Amino acid sequence: MARAFFQFAEARPLRDKTGVAAFLLQGASVWDNGLSKKPYADRVKWVYDHSDWICEQASDPLTYLEWTEADSPFEFLAFAFAFAEWEESGRSKAFTTKLICSVDHSSSALSHWSAALRDEAGGSHVNLTPGPVRDLYSIVLEEMRRTLREDGSSHALLLLQSPYLTDRKLVKTPCMARSYRGTRLGAAESTRAYINGKDQGLFLKNRVDAKEYPVVTKLLVDHLWSAIGTICSSSFRGMEFVLECVSILLDEGVAPSWYAPSGFKVILDFKEFGSSRPKLFFQNALYRPRLRGKETQKL
Repeated sequence: MARAFFQFAEARPLRDKTGVAAFLLQGASVWDNGLSKKPYADRVKWVYDHSDWICEQASDPLTYLEWTEADSPFEFLAFAFAFAEWEESGRSKAFTTKLICSVDHSSSALSHWSAALRDEAGGSHVNLTPGPVRDLYSIVLEEMRRTLREDGSSHALLLLQSPYLTDRKLVKTPCMARSYRGTRLGAAESTRAYINGKDQGLFLKNRVDAKEYPVVTKLLVDHLWSAIGTICSSSFRGMEFVLECVSILLDEGVAPSWYAPSGFKVILDFKEFGSSRPKLFFQNALYRPRLRGKETQKL
């Protein structure tokens, strides 16, 4: 909700068709409901096709409540107010607005790694190459389904029938995390959290006994982790290279640092301290104070 109140201090004109497109794409993005999976042209067309309805929502948002069905309702309402003003201007390119038009990556970490490593396969999954709009998380999900079908075990077939394998949210968090050096343990934790949030694990609990339940969920995580490794390989190659370089610096006692484009200096200086807990007896009581030991650089 708070983001809906953010705006630029000064209004700026749309200027040209690029500015108009960015303005209209903002409306489609905050409405979404599946629009983000469609080509840009289709999203812009959706806004034009629903122009009267959008203006109606802006005219009396307490009476017309369809705007609440947006993925980001208050941001969509903010867009609707601006859009209605644009309509009143006759869709003028000179129309000025303070509305912030957001632009998002398709999985920004993998986008950067794919671009840096010139990885066409990885780039195609995050829309860096020409072609239809692709959704990385749906691609990973399909790879999971493929490997589970190849597995062919009773547990694998059960997972294929589950509601989890139709929901891209299952893979979203682990996908993003692994591009930033996330671990399999983290993927397992997010998978358990997803299952609990989806149906408290009832689909599986109603079909397998208590001893089998962790076995089935482990199988799910195994196939998830493998699918991410297959589809997002460039991010892992890039991260491994960076970690190798950082390890060399840390061995020399140098904290990695660089300057951001804004001129702000970034220093990765994380310290780890060894510790010990000696046994001390005082007045027939045992005490074990923790003493800080040698300081080391953390990777």
